[in-house]
Amino acid sequence: MDFWLNHLQQERRVDLPGTIDEMARVSALIYSVPACTLFIALMLPSWQGVDKPLLYAVIAIALLVSASFYFLHKHVPLWLALGHVPAGIMLVGVGMYGMGSEVGVIVAAVFVMSSTYAFHFYTPFAGAVLILFSAAVFGFVARLLAIEGWFALSIITLGFSYTAGVVVHMLVKRIHKLASIDPLTGIYNRQTWDLLLAQQIAITERSGKSFKIMMIDLNEFKKVNDQQGHLAGDKILHTVGLALSNSVRVVDHVARWGGDEFIILFPDASDEVLSLVKTRLQNALADVIQFSVGDTSWREGDDGDSLLSRADTALYADKQAYKALRT
Repeated sequence: MDFWLNHLQQERRVDLPGTIDEMARVSALIYSVPACTLFIALMLPSWQGVDKPLLYAVIAIALLVSASFYFLHKHVPLWLALGHVPAGIMLVGVGMYGMGSEVGVIVAAVFVMSSTYAFHFYTPFAGAVLILFSAAVFGFVARLLAIEGWFALSIITLGFSYTAGVVVHMLVKRIHKLASIDPLTGIYNRQTWDLLLAQQIAITERSGKSFKIMMIDLNEFKKVNDQQGHLAGDKILHTVGLALSNSVRVVDHVARWGGDEFIILFPDASDEVLSLVKTRLQNALADVIQFSVGDTSWREGDDGDSLLSRADTALYADKQAYKALRT
């Protein structure tokens, strides 16, 4: 299970309820549609020479799995959400065997469905592993059925599946980027950061490795808008977003919290890391604008609200100290 968990796409990295719920609903679809179409095909009088009892058994299993995913989508265990695809591929192989040598090759289309699922939820590497497994199952059954050119058909299935998977992966990444990035600053938006925080809390509760967050508020930003105009303010926000991105580590997550407030998530970071980032920001924005910060570390039992509340309290104190120096 750890392999599949580690190869979820980064934005789906951990066992978020929303991610498992989506995986369960999509799984219900990819089991039910082939099962229903196969059932309709078996009802046609022209389709003879197939192992109907075996195919009915495959249909029953697929519909049972589909119904379980659909009705229990909020309660699907992580191991099942992650690990059912190889079992589903083998079930498709059994169905292919039941169809016989004359029509069994049409099952290649179902293998393509499994590849789109894999590339939708997993990294390209994990998707490629599942596609190779699909091609191996297809080739094995095709050889059992003595289908002529079974090896070539396996290669074709592999190619079609990989192509479909890559296209899906590219579309998913593109849509996710459009939905997750703040267009003005080029960093994550509030909604995405909320998801990242929930992910990090789940990781920390499982691994025990703490993390930190830092809230940043631009000092006297309202004066910039009032005196220089909103276009000047937008330029400053864009500059701050770029400075934040260049000041943090690769593993850190930067987001625009709202207005002139920003927030950073530091996985497994020390106080020295936060101090270094703050220094980098001060140097990068010295001639642009001043800012106040508030940070805190995750504590056992924390949820997102308690964590953000402490950081906000620290930010307020730092902002009051700044105002005291200005008076």
